[in-house]
Amino acid sequence: MKNLWIGTGWKMNHLMSDAMLYTDKIKDYCNQRHPSSNIFICVPFTVLYAVTEKLKDSQITVASQNVHWLDRGAATGEISPLMIKDAGASMVEIGHSERRAMFAETDMMVNAKVKAVLQNGLRPLVCIGETAQDKEMGLTIEKLTSQLKIAFHQVSPTQAENILVAYEPVWAIGESGSPASPEYADQVHAHIKKVLTEIFGKQAADIPVLYGGSVNPQNALPLISQEHIDGLFIGRAAWNVDGFINIISMVEDFVTSELPVE
Repeated sequence: MKNLWIGTGWKMNHLMSDAMLYTDKIKDYCNQRHPSSNIFICVPFTVLYAVTEKLKDSQITVASQNVHWLDRGAATGEISPLMIKDAGASMVEIGHSERRAMFAETDMMVNAKVKAVLQNGLRPLVCIGETAQDKEMGLTIEKLTSQLKIAFHQVSPTQAENILVAYEPVWAIGESGSPASPEYADQVHAHIKKVLTEIFGKQAADIPVLYGGSVNPQNALPLISQEHIDGLFIGRAAWNVDGFINIISMVEDFVTSELPVE
């Protein structure tokens, strides 16, 4: 049985009061249901400490949504790996397409952040994905291969067990996004796993590859049932905690139904 990961990124949403209500509800759900999947949430810096405090005795992993590659120094307005660790988080989302598009985050910057996060004992969740133009021109494989090889340049195979990858096709993200078909997503995930094996050798088997891009209650199970998809990274369908819990419950019920009867 696959070791599944199910998470969400809040993006620029949820002030403190909303964050606390959300956190309380997902914590109560996990304490009652004890899902077999690894559950995580990527939250804004403003609520990072408060959320990690609420969830420190739960099974839920908390991540920041960005990081700087320096531990300290003259980088006004940035947040370092040490600060994230000090706030209590254990994971960092890196390289989301919005960071790349809006803030000119390059593959080399992603690589610097990945290495800094790993050196500080944190787990990077590295987002990759092709644009609609890349896909139209038949460049999906080349684009993803390049993103992966640069992101993990000079990263040791011994660190593979601490890495997650999220495939998020840019054309599938956002309010106007159209989700990839489960079959297409699975084919791309198979390629991603092949490239990770080229980079890390047999240790690549320790790296979960998640799908993100307009995940919703209708496509969650068709996606998670694909051979090469190890989890879901959910956007707006999980901004409301009830939506997040609904998808987690669907996956958990599906996984349970798939178990052999003893």
